[in-house]
Order: sequence, then C-alpha cells, then structure tokens
Amino acid sequence: MGRSESEIRFAYFDCGGTLLRVRPSVGVIYSERAAALGFCVDSELLNERFLEAWEASRRRSRERQFSCSDEILRDEWLQIVSYTFGETIPREDIGQVFEDLYEYFVAPSAWTLDPGIRPMLEILRGKGIGLGILSNWDRRLKATLAKLDLLDLFDQLVVSNEVGFEKPHPAIFEEAIEKSGCEPDNILHVGDSLEADILPAVELGLTAIWVKPPGPRGQPPGGVHCCDTLTELVESDWDSILSGLK
Repeated sequence: MGRSESEIRFAYFDCGGTLLRVRPSVGVIYSERAAALGFCVDSELLNERFLEAWEASRRRSRERQFSCSDEILRDEWLQIVSYTFGETIPREDIGQVFEDLYEYFVAPSAWTLDPGIRPMLEILRGKGIGLGILSNWDRRLKATLAKLDLLDLFDQLVVSNEVGFEKPHPAIFEEAIEKSGCEPDNILHVGDSLEADILPAVELGLTAIWVKPPGPRGQPPGGVHCCDTLTELVESDWDSILSGLK
C-alpha cells in the first residue's frame, strides 16, 4: 500500500524553546557567569531585563524585515547582554562578560535536553521520516548540537545566519522545503513560537505542532496539534500526525 499524498515524510524542528531550553534560566546563568568574573547581579532582575531586551531585539528584527547574518546576530546578542545588565556592570567591562556568555552558550551545561528527545527522534527516523533543524540561530548551533549528541540525527540544518533571513520570513521556510525534497503537504514543522514558527508554516502549507510556551498564548490555526512538551506525545500521537490527519 503506497503512501498517501498528505503523509508526512520530513519533519523540521525549531531549537531554542522546542528541543532545547535554557537551564535553569537566563537570569541565573547570566548572574553566575558575571559572578565568576567578579560582578554580583541579582538573577531575578536579570530575568526581567532579559525579557525586555529580547522583545526589543525582536522589534529590531521586524524593522529590518528579518534579514540577518552572523555579524548582525552577534551584535544583537551584544545589545541584549548590555541592556540586560544595564548599569550593574561598568560599560568598560561589558565586553568581557559578553564574550564569556557568547562562548558559554555553546556548552551543553547551558541547556536542558529532555531525556526523551533523542529516543523520540530515533523513533521518527525508524519510521522513515527525514529530520531537520529549522532555527533562528548563528554559527554556534552546529557545535552545540554536536556537544549534545544530536547533530548526527539530522539530515538538514536550515539556520537563519546561513539563509540570511530569520523566521517568520518566507525565505527560510522556502529553503527548508527545497532542502527536504518534499512538497509542503509532506512536511511537518515543530516550534514554540506562534508568530515565528506556526503561522508561517501553516501559511505555506506545512503541518505544524505547537509546543506551547509558558505565559500568555494566542490561538493557533485549526488543525495545529498543540502540546506542552514534545515528549508528552506518545507513538500513537505521532502515527496520527504523520499519517496526515489534520
């Protein structure tokens, strides 16, 4: 019996917030790394300011119509780190703190990887599904995936710094579709951002799974499967999703 026209043959995964989550929090890591360099800053304050810095960074991304490069992304992280620490660290020292954090976030110790993620990906591979990463990230991503023992599981990496555009720009999704070798109907995209992952994927005809983030949430389009964590999906859930049932 042949495959149905809508059966999923390739699955893309977002990284940050979907496969990987910061451990234990951005504020705690920023505080600990600053302390190692001799600066004492409250982690809760840093968590609050990081959220503000992140929103400002997303606004800048929209203003430049989601174009990006490794240089742009590195400068964005410098602005985020600088704003997050604010006046708690002297301006002449922020460069040192930034460089330390920029390298630290390559390491597995910065990330939480649910123990069920790799087995889940291996099950999908066992079902004949091609796997890929579709992520807004920079040149550090391959090294991070390798250190987490995940890189070998993916057939394609579609990363914003290489494409030149960040999600939700159509160009990065179109690149992902082309690299998969499949039609949009046969592609699944899994992500945690309604704006950057789910809406543009559905707009281009992909099936989507929304890994819902904490806090206020919007309403996904009809037919989008929602979950709080990927590992709550059991094999029967995957069989239903992969068979093209909306």
